[in-house]
Formats: sequence, C-alpha cells, structure tokens
Amino acid sequence: MKLWFPYFLAIVFLHALGLALLFMANNASFYAAASMAYMLGAKHAFDADHIACIDNTIRKL
Repeated sequence: MKLWFPYFLAIVFLHALGLALLFMANNASFYAAASMAYMLGAKHAFDADHIACIDNTIRKL
C-alpha cells in the first residue's frame, strides 16, 4: 500500500463529514457560509507563501 493512502483517506473522510454536517443544517444561509469558507480556505492553501514553503521543503529532501 502506498505511503500517502492513509492521508488520502483522512482527507476524503473529512470532506464527507463536512458535507454530511452541511446537509443536516436547518438554515439555508449555512450553505452560503460553508461555500465561502471552503473557497477561502482553498484560496489560502494555494497562496504563494505556502507554495514556496512546500517547494523549499521538497528541495531540501
């Protein structure tokens, strides 16, 4: 089994858990708030400083 597979399963589980909690919400405004939070989090993950940090770490390995 690949070394990255447990991490992949954890990410899939967290996404499924988030979607399940979102679908159980009673208020429609939660959909907009959750979508905005997810998009801003994805934007934050692909910031230049994070990409540079990952690139520098990979180069040192």
